Amino acid sequence: MEKLTDMLQLLRILKHLLKYVRPKNLLLVTDRGCFNARHAVWLVRHNFNFISSLTWKEEYANLYDKEKPRMQESSFLSLKEKRKQERDLNEDTRERYFIGEIPYKITHEKQSIQVRLIFVRSTADMKVCRKTREKYTVKIREGLKKIKSSVENGYLKEIRKVHKKVNYLYGRKQA
Repeated sequence: MEKLTDMLQLLRILKHLLKYVRPKNLLLVTDRGCFNARHAVWLVRHNFNFISSLTWKEEYANLYDKEKPRMQESSFLSLKEKRKQERDLNEDTRERYFIGEIPYKITHEKQSIQVRLIFVRSTADMKVCRKTREKYTVKIREGLKKIKSSVENGYLKEIRKVHKKVNYLYGRKQA
């Protein structure tokens, strides 16, 4: 499903189908950007299950920091990664995954359901984040040097313009 609208259409079809067919089990799996609290509540109220990947938000980060779930090593390795690990005994190149869970309540229009937020931390993602952070750090450092040079050479004289350039340089990047 590419868009949230596709997901909504799928759920409308599902609701219509359930008028005629009543499966014993149903598991709806959605990707980031497709989660909807109203649909989650509806599914659970009809005795169905769902798994949704959520976009990381400050709310979840704060909850994670507050609750500090116990992270246990798990295996989500593809067959390719499993073979790679069998051949390569170097621990540094292995991808490792850790999962933890926190009880959570989803509410929609005064209806609530209890769910589990499952956090997954992977060394593969950590490597990507580290490389991205390093790239942005270099870019920001070079930009700050240019701004400093412009101030020292007298090209930038107004503090407002310096602030504007610094804010533009940092943008949404987290170095």
